[in-house]
Amino acid sequence: MLSCGGVVQVVARPEPLLEVRARSAAALVKLAWHIGNRHLPAAVEADRILIRRDHVIAHMLEHQGAEVREVEAVFDPEGGAYHDHAH
Repeated sequence: MLSCGGVVQVVARPEPLLEVRARSAAALVKLAWHIGNRHLPAAVEADRILIRRDHVIAHMLEHQGAEVREVEAVFDPEGGAYHDHAH
């Protein structure tokens, strides 16, 4: 809300990402560990993980049993563990 009464809406634009899926929740958790171990920004959802496109990472994840495909989606990665929260 602007002081003059107007409203500004910010809308994220879809970008090229990799969608990472697994055969089970436990397998997805292992894939999340591999992604986190490489300090990659990731958006973690119940049944998939979104990361920025990287063919080397895609190959590594497929080697770990992941189903990886290219998608266009809004990317809203998880914040860091030490993210400053307003009180």
